[in-house]
Amino acid sequence: MRAKIGAQFMGLTASPERRTGDQRDQLSLAFDAIIDCANIETLIEEGILVPPIYRPHFIHDLDLSSIDISSGDFPVSKLAPAIVKSSMIDYATFIYLEERQNVPSAPISAWFCPDVTVAEATLEKVRANGIEAEIVTASTPITERMELLEAHENGAIEAMVSVGVLAEGWDNPHCNLIVHLAANSFEGRLGANSGKRSSICRG
Repeated sequence: MRAKIGAQFMGLTASPERRTGDQRDQLSLAFDAIIDCANIETLIEEGILVPPIYRPHFIHDLDLSSIDISSGDFPVSKLAPAIVKSSMIDYATFIYLEERQNVPSAPISAWFCPDVTVAEATLEKVRANGIEAEIVTASTPITERMELLEAHENGAIEAMVSVGVLAEGWDNPHCNLIVHLAANSFEGRLGANSGKRSSICRG
């Protein structure tokens, strides 16, 4: 920033209510103290943010009652097998097949999974329905990752199943459907995750 004296930073965050493992640790007061918040409705009206259509669903056979959340959220090691065992992936795919008919342009989707086992099961189910899909994880080589993301952006790949690559060069203006295949123990974390997933869609 030395090249432009007086330059200022503007940041967008999805998580002013995000909490750490300590459930008493509420960050909203800190956010209020250090930033001047923009009005989300105004940002949508000005075309800076895309107005989302959020469609949550309750999975009746996803049993998380025995999972310890004292750390602040569901541990992935316990959450992932519960998701695979349940009908969540089947149900998400069924709903996706409905929703892809409602988008005004060609459907291009991002599927966010908590770990590789969930992602692989999701990829298999999506492909079984005749949808061109690929998987990208944190261990995918960077060259291959960029090729896959480019194919996803131009529509050659309709569904990109992702594990742990949210901030790695993924900004797709054509992505019009997001599938969040996970569970969160409190509203603040859900809001943060939803906001981060939606941030890849700019148009």
